[in-house]
Amino acid sequence: MLIDIILDALEASKVNEIMVVLGHRPWEIEGVIKPRLDRVRVVLNERYEDGLISSLKAGLRQVTLADAIFVVLGDRPILDPLFLNSMIEQMERSCGKALIVSPFHKGQRGYPLLVSRELFGDIMGLKEREGSGDLIRRNVDRLLAIEAPDWTITDIDCMEDYESVLNKIPDSNLQ
Repeated sequence: MLIDIILDALEASKVNEIMVVLGHRPWEIEGVIKPRLDRVRVVLNERYEDGLISSLKAGLRQVTLADAIFVVLGDRPILDPLFLNSMIEQMERSCGKALIVSPFHKGQRGYPLLVSRELFGDIMGLKEREGSGDLIRRNVDRLLAIEAPDWTITDIDCMEDYESVLNKIPDSNLQ
């Protein structure tokens, strides 16, 4: 399953805590995550119909000690642990200047996003129809945009996308 690919990459990175936010039909994913519950926390978003930002807020309510969070989307399963580590290192090297690290491929913003704790309140204040783009626009002066591979803008909307993505997944995600 795609969630396995995502979790494998996160577990292979420097990420300290992994949280999966589930909404619509969570039982379909919970069984896949069950063997990983020693390393992965599951959060149920009862308000998933309110959109992506409601899931981000549901997860963020459970964060306690993190200096930053990755925003990873389930329909963008290609992740490279080395790239994630690089994003963390670049935020750390900015010495507090970068509050958001975002990948860009040929001018298009991608995922995952790395967001500093300083913006957690801003995330919680986002309105129902707002999203990460609004957060970035409000904090563009604290954005570190990094050139990234095309997988950062690749998402899955149909079976053809899925088949195409399978050919792009780095070997490190399949182990």
